[in-house]
Amino acid sequence: IRAECYKAFRAAFPDSWQEILETFEQVEVRSVGPQTVSQRTQEFNKIWRKVVTTVDAAAAKHGFEAVFIICGKVVNQDASLGYIHETLGAEKFWQTRCRADEDVMIGHLKAHV
Repeated sequence: IRAECYKAFRAAFPDSWQEILETFEQVEVRSVGPQTVSQRTQEFNKIWRKVVTTVDAAAAKHGFEAVFIICGKVVNQDASLGYIHETLGAEKFWQTRCRADEDVMIGHLKAHV
């Protein structure tokens, strides 16, 4: 039934269905109430895993390479929330181009945000 509803939604809004869904997601993300440290950690881990899966698939399928750093920005809650990733074709990017290891790069991003 969910698939049928999705098809009907796309048919009803052929030019704007993607924008509607993106707007809905943005509103939903912003309306999340206070979270415990554990909840934030779980959400953080879920998000970086999705990003890693996406960029690794793009690297394997299309030859797109990526490097990224993700961290939390709530100072007292997010001290342990930092993750860095390089696709296989971009290995050692931080060390060779930025002359910094992964921990230093995560620290720079945390200081920046």
